[in-house]
Amino acid sequence: SPTGALTVMPAEPREAATTISHAPGDVRGTVRKLFAAYLDGYDVIDVVSEGFIPSEDRSVIKRAASALPGLEVLGEEASKISLRCVLDPSLLNPRELMTRLGDLVAGMLRDLSRAMESGDAELAELVAERDDEVDRLYFLLVRLVRKSAMDPSLTSKSGLSPAELIDYRVAALLLESAADSLVLLARSYRDVGAPEPKLARVAGSAADLVRRCLQALLERDVSSAVEAQSSARSLERELAGHEGPAARSADYLGDVLDRLIDVCDLVSPGAGHQALT
Repeated sequence: SPTGALTVMPAEPREAATTISHAPGDVRGTVRKLFAAYLDGYDVIDVVSEGFIPSEDRSVIKRAASALPGLEVLGEEASKISLRCVLDPSLLNPRELMTRLGDLVAGMLRDLSRAMESGDAELAELVAERDDEVDRLYFLLVRLVRKSAMDPSLTSKSGLSPAELIDYRVAALLLESAADSLVLLARSYRDVGAPEPKLARVAGSAADLVRRCLQALLERDVSSAVEAQSSARSLERELAGHEGPAARSADYLGDVLDRLIDVCDLVSPGAGHQALT
């Protein structure tokens, strides 16, 4: 390994399996446990109940499973649902997942920019629908990072250090949070009802900023991170002065810029302070 440590690994990594107990009437609790098991890297997840699983609960559990990339139903019985993740983690690349995640968020910003430039509330509403795909990529990246923590061979194949994988995990959370703010922005824009060229310009510039921030993270480029943070703060200053419904939209856009600043801060803990000097 890069540290010089000797790692002993099994020739054939075994599938990790777990069992989730389902209590009828508490399907939300079961879904939470299902998500946790998936994110923890389990390959086989059995949902079992002492009695039969009601059809309504069964539908909710299967719908939740469909939101998790690669998780498929292996089999069903009256009191059991067997699920298996069919994605091979060794074929997944954390850098590519991060890039795809950034592309999705940047695309949401570009379309929101067009919507606010033209006053097209319907286009803004369509942007909100892409948040589900952002969530799916986020879940997949978190699973890969946690899986790598349990299987050093995956860390070796990724070419990333454990610290870098953790940074990717945090950056993915920040981008997922930015996407959530964009959903709120898209929905709040319905109340504006008129073109907002100033907000449109900031959103368009923020789309390019996503690429710059991720490039700085992936390349561990501190100077680029500082420059990107400085650009983000300049855009935040442009958001001041809005009133009424547009002020709420400006606040959501400001939240997105804050998350991008935080992504850059992962490159170097001092980057944010350097940007202010």
